[in-house]
Amino acid sequence: MVPTPDHRKSIRIEHKSTIILANEHFEYFSYAEVFNFSGGGLYFKSNVAYKQGTKIRIQFDNPPFQSGPKTLSSVVRWCRELTDSDYTFGVGVKFI
Repeated sequence: MVPTPDHRKSIRIEHKSTIILANEHFEYFSYAEVFNFSGGGLYFKSNVAYKQGTKIRIQFDNPPFQSGPKTLSSVVRWCRELTDSDYTFGVGVKFI
C-alpha cells in the first residue's frame, strides 16, 4: 500500500480489492472495485451509478487491514462518469 499525496484531511492509501455493495436495507447487491481508501472514506469504480446521499453498505473481499471490519456503512459523496476505464462510474463515499 502506497500513500497518495493530495490535499485531504486523511491520507489516501492505494488498495485494490473487490467489494460487494448493498443498499442500506440489503435489497440490492452489485460488485465494484476499490482503488483507494482513507480513515474517512474510499473511492471505488462501478458499473452502477449512485446518487449523492445514498447510503450503502460495503463488504470487502480482501479488507485493507486484517483487524478492520469486513463490512462498513457509508454515504455517497459524489459519482462521476468515467471515460477511460473498464467501469462506467467512479464513486467517492464517506464512512458513517
